[in-house]
Amino acid sequence: MVSIDLASRPPRVRVECEEELIVVSDVHLGLRARNTRCEAEAFADFVSNLKSGKRKVIVLLGDIIDLWQASVGNIVRDAFDVVRELITLDHPIVYILGNHDMLLDEFSVKSKRGNTSLYVIPRWTLVEVGDRKIALLHGHEIDPTFWLTLGLWRLLSYVYSLSEALIYLPGPLEWWIACIAAVAGVLLLALSTQLGLLTVPLRLALIVGGIMLLIPLVVLFLRRAQTALWYSLLPIFSAAPGRAAVRGKPVSHVVKRRAFKSWLKRVEKRVGRLDCVVFGHTHVPGLMKLGSLLVANAGCWVAGEQVVSCTYLRITHEGVELRRWQEGKSILVAREVWR
Repeated sequence: MVSIDLASRPPRVRVECEEELIVVSDVHLGLRARNTRCEAEAFADFVSNLKSGKRKVIVLLGDIIDLWQASVGNIVRDAFDVVRELITLDHPIVYILGNHDMLLDEFSVKSKRGNTSLYVIPRWTLVEVGDRKIALLHGHEIDPTFWLTLGLWRLLSYVYSLSEALIYLPGPLEWWIACIAAVAGVLLLALSTQLGLLTVPLRLALIVGGIMLLIPLVVLFLRRAQTALWYSLLPIFSAAPGRAAVRGKPVSHVVKRRAFKSWLKRVEKRVGRLDCVVFGHTHVPGLMKLGSLLVANAGCWVAGEQVVSCTYLRITHEGVELRRWQEGKSILVAREVWR
Protein backbone atom coordinates (compact mmCIF):
# COMPACT_ATOMS: atom_id res chain seq x y z
CA MET A 1 0.00 0.00 0.00
CA VAL A 2 1.36 3.44 -0.96
CA SER A 3 1.89 5.90 1.90
CA ILE A 4 2.47 9.62 1.32
CA ASP A 5 3.57 12.00 4.06
CA LEU A 6 3.39 15.64 2.96
CA ALA A 7 4.08 16.93 6.49
CA SER A 8 7.66 15.64 6.62
CA ARG A 9 10.54 17.66 5.20
CA PRO A 10 11.24 16.57 2.58
CA PRO A 11 7.86 14.99 1.72
CA ARG A 12 8.12 11.19 1.64
CA VAL A 13 6.44 8.58 -0.52
CA ARG A 14 6.64 4.91 0.46
CA VAL A 15 6.04 2.31 -2.26
CA GLU A 16 5.86 -1.42 -1.61
CA CYS A 17 7.96 -3.88 -3.61
CA GLU A 18 5.01 -5.13 -5.67
CA GLU A 19 4.19 -1.58 -6.82
CA GLU A 20 5.93 0.61 -9.39
CA LEU A 21 6.58 4.28 -10.11
CA ILE A 22 5.75 5.82 -13.48
CA VAL A 23 7.61 9.14 -13.86
CA VAL A 24 6.72 11.71 -16.53
CA SER A 25 8.23 15.18 -16.89
CA ASP A 26 7.96 18.31 -19.03
CA VAL A 27 4.71 17.77 -20.92
CA HIS A 28 4.13 21.55 -21.27
CA LEU A 29 0.40 21.35 -21.89
CA GLY A 30 -0.71 24.30 -24.00
CA LEU A 31 2.68 25.07 -25.52
CA ARG A 32 2.70 26.53 -29.03
CA ALA A 33 5.97 28.24 -29.94
CA ARG A 34 7.26 28.38 -33.53
CA ASN A 35 7.92 24.72 -34.41
CA THR A 36 7.68 23.56 -30.78
CA ARG A 37 4.49 22.10 -29.38
CA CYS A 38 3.16 19.76 -26.72
CA GLU A 39 2.50 16.12 -27.67
CA ALA A 40 -0.87 16.25 -25.88
CA GLU A 41 -2.61 13.58 -27.96
CA ALA A 42 0.19 11.05 -27.44
CA PHE A 43 0.30 11.86 -23.72
CA ALA A 44 -3.46 11.31 -23.31
CA ASP A 45 -3.08 7.97 -25.11
CA PHE A 46 -0.21 7.04 -22.79
CA VAL A 47 -2.18 7.95 -19.64
CA SER A 48 -5.12 5.84 -20.84
CA ASN A 49 -2.77 2.86 -21.13
CA LEU A 50 -1.77 3.20 -17.44
CA LYS A 51 -5.12 1.77 -16.37
CA SER A 52 -3.85 -1.75 -17.02
CA GLY A 53 -1.11 -3.68 -15.26
CA LYS A 54 0.10 -3.69 -11.66
CA ARG A 55 -0.53 -1.10 -8.97
CA LYS A 56 1.29 2.18 -9.73
CA VAL A 57 2.16 5.59 -8.38
CA ILE A 58 2.06 8.21 -11.13
CA VAL A 59 4.67 10.95 -10.68
CA LEU A 60 4.27 14.15 -12.70
CA LEU A 61 7.75 15.64 -12.39
CA GLY A 62 7.11 19.31 -13.12
CA ASP A 63 6.37 21.56 -16.10
CA ILE A 64 3.29 19.48 -16.89
CA ILE A 65 1.36 22.69 -17.57
CA ASP A 66 3.16 25.56 -19.28
CA LEU A 67 2.35 28.65 -17.23
CA TRP A 68 5.09 30.75 -18.85
CA GLN A 69 4.24 30.80 -22.58
CA ALA A 70 0.96 28.94 -23.20
CA SER A 71 -2.37 30.73 -23.45
CA VAL A 72 -5.16 29.60 -21.16
CA GLY A 73 -7.17 28.52 -24.20
CA ASN A 74 -4.41 26.22 -25.49
CA ILE A 75 -3.88 24.78 -22.01
CA VAL A 76 -7.56 23.84 -21.78
CA ARG A 77 -7.51 22.29 -25.27
CA ASP A 78 -4.43 20.18 -24.55
CA ALA A 79 -5.44 19.25 -21.00
CA PHE A 80 -9.04 18.22 -21.70
CA ASP A 81 -8.38 14.61 -22.78
CA VAL A 82 -5.38 14.28 -20.45
CA VAL A 83 -7.37 15.25 -17.36
CA ARG A 84 -10.28 13.05 -18.44
CA GLU A 85 -7.93 10.06 -18.56
CA LEU A 86 -6.08 10.95 -15.34
CA ILE A 87 -9.22 11.13 -13.22
CA THR A 88 -10.25 7.62 -14.31
CA LEU A 89 -7.00 6.08 -13.06
CA ASP A 90 -7.17 4.01 -9.91
CA HIS A 91 -3.68 5.11 -8.85
CA PRO A 92 -2.36 7.92 -6.63
CA ILE A 93 -0.79 10.85 -8.49
CA VAL A 94 2.15 12.85 -7.11
CA TYR A 95 2.69 16.19 -8.87
CA ILE A 96 6.09 17.76 -8.12
CA LEU A 97 6.12 21.33 -9.41
CA GLY A 98 8.66 22.73 -11.88
CA ASN A 99 9.63 26.23 -12.87
CA HIS A 100 6.87 26.52 -15.50
CA ASP A 101 4.02 25.47 -13.17
CA MET A 102 5.23 26.86 -9.83
CA LEU A 103 2.10 29.03 -9.61
CA LEU A 104 0.30 25.94 -8.33
CA ASP A 105 0.57 25.46 -4.58
CA GLU A 106 0.88 22.50 -2.23
CA PHE A 107 -2.40 20.66 -1.69
CA SER A 108 -3.93 17.20 -1.83
CA VAL A 109 -7.24 15.93 -3.20
CA LYS A 110 -8.52 12.49 -2.24
CA SER A 111 -11.17 10.88 -4.38
CA LYS A 112 -14.29 9.50 -2.72
CA ARG A 113 -14.58 7.04 -5.60
CA GLY A 114 -11.72 4.58 -5.95
CA ASN A 115 -8.08 5.05 -5.00
CA THR A 116 -7.18 8.04 -7.17
CA SER A 117 -5.67 10.87 -5.12
CA LEU A 118 -3.66 13.93 -6.21
CA TYR A 119 -0.78 15.29 -4.16
CA VAL A 120 0.83 18.53 -5.35
CA ILE A 121 4.31 19.14 -3.92
CA PRO A 122 6.32 22.32 -4.67
CA ARG A 123 9.72 20.82 -3.83
CA TRP A 124 11.88 17.73 -4.23
CA THR A 125 10.55 14.51 -2.73
CA LEU A 126 12.08 11.39 -1.24
CA VAL A 127 10.61 8.11 -2.49
CA GLU A 128 11.35 4.75 -0.89
CA VAL A 129 10.86 1.66 -3.03
CA GLY A 130 11.59 -1.31 -0.77
CA ASP A 131 14.89 -0.37 0.87
CA ARG A 132 15.93 1.99 -1.96
CA LYS A 133 16.01 5.77 -1.52
CA ILE A 134 15.15 7.84 -4.58
CA ALA A 135 15.21 11.64 -4.77
CA LEU A 136 12.70 13.11 -7.24
CA LEU A 137 13.01 16.74 -8.35
CA HIS A 138 12.04 18.71 -11.41
CA GLY A 139 15.60 19.83 -12.13
CA HIS A 140 15.67 23.63 -12.14
CA GLU A 141 17.10 23.30 -8.62
CA ILE A 142 20.34 21.98 -10.16
CA ASP A 143 20.38 24.37 -13.13
CA PRO A 144 23.16 26.99 -12.69
CA THR A 145 21.18 29.44 -14.83
CA PHE A 146 18.48 29.55 -12.16
CA TRP A 147 21.08 29.92 -9.42
CA LEU A 148 22.72 32.89 -11.16
CA THR A 149 19.43 34.79 -11.44
CA LEU A 150 19.07 34.74 -7.63
CA GLY A 151 15.42 33.73 -7.83
CA LEU A 152 14.43 36.47 -10.28
CA TRP A 153 13.25 33.74 -12.70
CA ARG A 154 10.20 33.38 -10.44
CA LEU A 155 8.96 36.73 -11.76
CA LEU A 156 8.23 35.10 -15.13
CA SER A 157 5.34 33.17 -13.56
CA TYR A 158 3.81 36.36 -12.20
CA VAL A 159 4.36 38.15 -15.50
CA TYR A 160 2.39 35.30 -17.09
CA SER A 161 -0.56 35.50 -14.69
CA LEU A 162 -0.83 39.30 -14.88
CA SER A 163 -0.52 39.35 -18.67
CA GLU A 164 -3.18 36.64 -19.10
CA ALA A 165 -5.61 38.78 -17.10
CA LEU A 166 -4.94 41.69 -19.47
CA ILE A 167 -4.82 39.68 -22.72
CA TYR A 168 -8.35 38.34 -22.25
CA LEU A 169 -9.82 41.82 -22.41
CA PRO A 170 -11.77 42.41 -25.68
CA GLY A 171 -9.67 43.15 -28.78
CA PRO A 172 -6.56 45.30 -28.27
CA LEU A 173 -8.12 46.87 -25.18
CA GLU A 174 -5.29 45.59 -22.95
CA TRP A 175 -2.76 47.71 -24.86
CA TRP A 176 -4.96 50.81 -24.72
CA ILE A 177 -5.46 50.43 -20.99
CA ALA A 178 -1.77 49.77 -20.43
CA CYS A 179 -0.70 52.80 -22.50
CA ILE A 180 -3.15 55.13 -20.79
CA ALA A 181 -2.02 53.87 -17.39
CA ALA A 182 1.62 54.34 -18.41
CA VAL A 183 1.02 57.95 -19.48
CA ALA A 184 -0.69 58.62 -16.16
CA GLY A 185 2.23 56.98 -14.39
CA VAL A 186 4.77 59.17 -16.17
CA LEU A 187 2.75 62.28 -15.25
CA LEU A 188 2.69 61.24 -11.58
CA LEU A 189 6.43 60.62 -11.61
CA ALA A 190 7.01 64.01 -13.22
CA LEU A 191 4.78 65.67 -10.62
CA SER A 192 6.75 64.02 -7.83
CA THR A 193 9.85 65.97 -8.89
CA GLN A 194 8.24 69.26 -7.87
CA LEU A 195 10.17 69.24 -4.62
CA GLY A 196 9.13 72.62 -3.34
CA LEU A 197 5.43 72.02 -3.74
CA LEU A 198 5.02 68.60 -2.13
CA THR A 199 5.46 67.03 1.28
CA VAL A 200 7.62 63.91 1.57
CA PRO A 201 4.69 61.49 2.15
CA LEU A 202 2.82 62.88 -0.85
CA ARG A 203 5.94 62.68 -3.01
CA LEU A 204 6.45 59.02 -2.04
CA ALA A 205 2.80 58.27 -2.78
CA LEU A 206 3.14 59.80 -6.26
CA ILE A 207 6.30 57.79 -7.00
CA VAL A 208 4.72 54.51 -5.88
CA GLY A 209 1.51 55.26 -7.79
CA GLY A 210 3.45 56.19 -10.93
CA ILE A 211 5.48 52.98 -10.84
CA MET A 212 2.36 50.86 -10.32
CA LEU A 213 0.66 52.49 -13.30
CA LEU A 214 3.65 51.59 -15.49
CA ILE A 215 3.46 47.89 -14.54
CA PRO A 216 0.69 46.79 -17.02
CA LEU A 217 2.63 48.06 -20.06
CA VAL A 218 5.91 46.58 -18.79
CA VAL A 219 4.18 43.22 -18.16
CA LEU A 220 2.70 43.11 -21.66
CA PHE A 221 6.06 43.89 -23.26
CA LEU A 222 7.78 41.25 -21.12
CA ARG A 223 5.15 38.65 -22.04
CA ARG A 224 5.50 39.46 -25.74
CA ALA A 225 9.30 39.17 -25.50
CA GLN A 226 9.05 36.01 -23.39
CA THR A 227 6.77 34.33 -25.91
CA ALA A 228 8.79 35.43 -28.95
CA LEU A 229 12.29 34.82 -27.64
CA TRP A 230 12.30 32.00 -25.07
CA TYR A 231 12.03 29.00 -27.40
CA SER A 232 13.98 30.80 -30.11
CA LEU A 233 16.99 31.34 -27.86
CA LEU A 234 16.86 27.96 -26.11
CA PRO A 235 18.50 26.05 -29.00
CA ILE A 236 21.36 28.57 -28.93
CA PHE A 237 21.83 28.20 -25.17
CA SER A 238 21.56 24.42 -25.44
CA ALA A 239 24.24 24.27 -28.12
CA ALA A 240 26.58 26.57 -26.21
CA PRO A 241 29.72 24.80 -24.99
CA GLY A 242 29.62 26.68 -21.68
CA ARG A 243 30.16 24.54 -18.60
CA ALA A 244 27.12 25.93 -16.80
CA ALA A 245 24.47 25.24 -19.44
CA VAL A 246 22.27 22.19 -18.73
CA ARG A 247 19.20 22.88 -20.89
CA GLY A 248 19.26 20.43 -23.78
CA LYS A 249 22.24 18.55 -22.33
CA PRO A 250 22.44 14.81 -21.43
CA VAL A 251 22.60 13.38 -17.92
CA SER A 252 26.36 12.83 -18.26
CA HIS A 253 26.79 16.61 -18.60
CA VAL A 254 24.50 17.53 -15.71
CA VAL A 255 26.16 15.27 -13.12
CA LYS A 256 29.52 16.99 -13.71
CA ARG A 257 28.19 20.44 -12.84
CA ARG A 258 28.92 21.93 -9.45
CA ALA A 259 25.21 22.73 -8.97
CA PHE A 260 24.33 19.02 -9.11
CA LYS A 261 27.19 17.97 -6.84
CA SER A 262 26.35 20.63 -4.25
CA TRP A 263 22.66 19.71 -4.26
CA LEU A 264 23.44 15.99 -3.91
CA LYS A 265 25.84 16.63 -1.02
CA ARG A 266 23.24 18.68 0.89
CA VAL A 267 20.49 16.13 0.33
CA GLU A 268 22.55 13.09 1.36
CA LYS A 269 23.68 14.93 4.47
CA ARG A 270 20.01 15.33 5.33
CA VAL A 271 18.48 11.96 4.41
CA GLY A 272 21.43 9.60 4.06
CA ARG A 273 22.91 7.90 1.01
CA LEU A 274 20.69 7.90 -2.06
CA ASP A 275 20.32 5.03 -4.51
CA CYS A 276 18.88 7.11 -7.32
CA VAL A 277 18.27 10.72 -8.42
CA VAL A 278 15.49 11.38 -10.94
CA PHE A 279 14.88 14.72 -12.64
CA GLY A 280 13.56 16.31 -15.83
CA HIS A 281 13.91 19.96 -16.91
CA THR A 282 16.62 19.48 -19.56
CA HIS A 283 14.18 17.66 -21.93
CA VAL A 284 16.90 15.11 -22.72
CA PRO A 285 16.08 11.57 -21.52
CA GLY A 286 18.87 9.50 -20.07
CA LEU A 287 19.92 6.83 -17.60
CA MET A 288 23.41 6.27 -16.22
CA LYS A 289 25.37 5.00 -13.23
CA LEU A 290 27.54 7.36 -11.21
CA GLY A 291 29.41 4.92 -8.99
CA SER A 292 26.71 3.26 -6.89
CA LEU A 293 24.21 6.04 -7.71
CA LEU A 294 21.68 5.76 -10.54
CA VAL A 295 20.87 9.06 -12.24
CA ALA A 296 17.89 9.29 -14.60
CA ASN A 297 16.15 11.96 -16.66
CA ALA A 298 12.52 11.34 -17.68
CA GLY A 299 12.83 13.46 -20.85
CA CYS A 300 9.88 15.40 -22.26
CA TRP A 301 6.68 15.31 -24.31
CA VAL A 302 7.51 18.25 -26.57
CA ALA A 303 7.89 17.92 -30.34
CA GLY A 304 10.25 20.03 -32.42
CA GLU A 305 13.22 20.35 -30.05
CA GLN A 306 15.54 17.96 -31.90
CA VAL A 307 15.48 15.53 -28.97
CA VAL A 308 13.67 12.23 -28.47
CA SER A 309 10.23 13.00 -27.02
CA CYS A 310 7.39 11.02 -25.38
CA THR A 311 9.69 9.30 -22.89
CA TYR A 312 9.13 8.25 -19.29
CA LEU A 313 10.68 6.22 -16.48
CA ARG A 314 9.44 3.02 -14.88
CA ILE A 315 10.90 2.34 -11.43
CA THR A 316 10.43 -0.96 -9.59
CA HIS A 317 12.18 -2.88 -6.80
CA GLU A 318 14.34 -4.43 -9.54
CA GLY A 319 15.67 -1.24 -11.16
CA VAL A 320 14.94 1.70 -13.47
CA GLU A 321 13.75 1.57 -17.08
CA LEU A 322 13.77 4.42 -19.57
CA ARG A 323 10.95 3.85 -22.02
CA ARG A 324 9.39 5.67 -25.00
CA TRP A 325 5.73 5.82 -25.97
CA GLN A 326 5.54 5.48 -29.74
CA GLU A 327 2.51 4.72 -31.93
CA GLY A 328 0.53 3.33 -29.01
CA LYS A 329 3.32 1.07 -27.73
CA SER A 330 5.85 1.28 -24.90
CA ILE A 331 9.41 0.70 -26.14
CA LEU A 332 12.32 -0.04 -23.83
CA VAL A 333 15.21 2.39 -24.41
CA ALA A 334 17.56 1.62 -21.50
CA ARG A 335 17.56 -0.33 -18.25
CA GLU A 336 19.68 -0.34 -15.08
CA VAL A 337 19.25 -2.77 -12.18
CA TRP A 338 19.90 -2.01 -8.52
CA ARG A 339 23.19 -3.18 -7.12
